[in-house]
Amino acid sequence: MGQKSNFITLRQENQNKISFYNDNFIIYKYIFCYYLEVFLKQRGVYILYNDFFFKNAVGFVNFNLFYTKRKLNFIKKKKLSRIKKPLNIKVLLKLFSKISVKFNITKLKFNFVILNNKIDKNILTFFYNKFKKYSIILFEKKFYLFIDFLKIISLIYCNVLKINNLLIILTTIFSNLHKKKHTKFIDFIDFIFSCLCEKKNSNIKGIKFIVKGKLLGKSRASIYIIKKGRISIQTLKENISFNKQHVYTKYGVFGFKVWVNKKYDS
Repeated sequence: MGQKSNFITLRQENQNKISFYNDNFIIYKYIFCYYLEVFLKQRGVYILYNDFFFKNAVGFVNFNLFYTKRKLNFIKKKKLSRIKKPLNIKVLLKLFSKISVKFNITKLKFNFVILNNKIDKNILTFFYNKFKKYSIILFEKKFYLFIDFLKIISLIYCNVLKINNLLIILTTIFSNLHKKKHTKFIDFIDFIFSCLCEKKNSNIKGIKFIVKGKLLGKSRASIYIIKKGRISIQTLKENISFNKQHVYTKYGVFGFKVWVNKKYDS
């Protein structure tokens, strides 16, 4: 029998040609995007897509932004938001000056897409009537969070956002919940995925969702799996995207995992 080929040592000559310059830029890019994400999140703005690259000494920054209801209220009232230990903008400026000196970037071009402008009001009212019963159960005294959830769902329904972006709003909802409402939250997720899969002309074939942690405040961690439609993880033919996120609550750390089986674009 022949020796198995190792993908790490395969074509080692070509791998050695990859400069440390590019690796360094990826690290700096990740740090810059992370700090900018934290900076905007503290001010009620979510980055749902980010891309940062440079060409001919010019840096290009592309972002898809989503303004939360709380942030929009502060803009209307012209008041500053109360932020616990806010990230200073000087940290971002120092980081960018480091990147510009190290990689010889002279100009920076920003391209922001505000997703709030792409929301269809008719779809928003349709989802409001559908999820109205959960507004009292899960969104008690947090109606602004319920509206943000409806906006993200309507953007996913219109294929503007990916379903993986739903985890951002689900983690914020779950982190504020009481342990007695964990089962209602799982029913809520089940209802969301059934609505998205049963949609007419939907490009989603199937969804698999896993919640792991001390549900209902139990001493031992348990796993709950929600599966809708057809999803097979063992094949490479299907167009399956995966995302995971941690939720930090007073009952412990919970893990959310989602697999989405989509149709290929024709």
